[in-house]
Amino acid sequence: MLVAPVAGDKIKVLSSPDILRVSSYTSLKSEPAVYLRVPLDDGSRAVYFSDIVEINGTPVEYDSASKLLKALGPLKRKFNLPQPRDKVVTKLIDTAFKQEEVKLEVKDLRLHSRKEPSKALLVVTKDSSFPLTDIINIEREIGFEKFKRETFLQYYMDYLPYNVKLKE
Repeated sequence: MLVAPVAGDKIKVLSSPDILRVSSYTSLKSEPAVYLRVPLDDGSRAVYFSDIVEINGTPVEYDSASKLLKALGPLKRKFNLPQPRDKVVTKLIDTAFKQEEVKLEVKDLRLHSRKEPSKALLVVTKDSSFPLTDIINIEREIGFEKFKRETFLQYYMDYLPYNVKLKE
């Protein structure tokens, strides 16, 4: 399962035996990272995704293709990201009609692409890619999860495009 660290997660990293708390995501030039609530012993306040070995007690490994982490066991989340083979419902571009929705199969997720500089996490389908904000619903290939769009977007706020304003 592809995962992204979110605020409040407890992580372990290669360089420290301590359990660290995530403050927020940041898009550094070289690769994605998270800020920590408390700095490491060397004074650094951010750690790269590739240095994270555990989230909330679940081992993870860095996936260089998607620039995300793969959970190597069950990782409890309020909301899971769309996974490959899940189906997402999104509006067709430049339409104002609700019936102009399309259901697409997720091929992959991508974060921190040098070709498309943005802090946004993108959902990749066969013919397109779009940010999490374009998702109206998710149909899971495996398992079930009641999807609440506004709460989902609030949970993954750090991974949305910079210009997004959510309802209060």
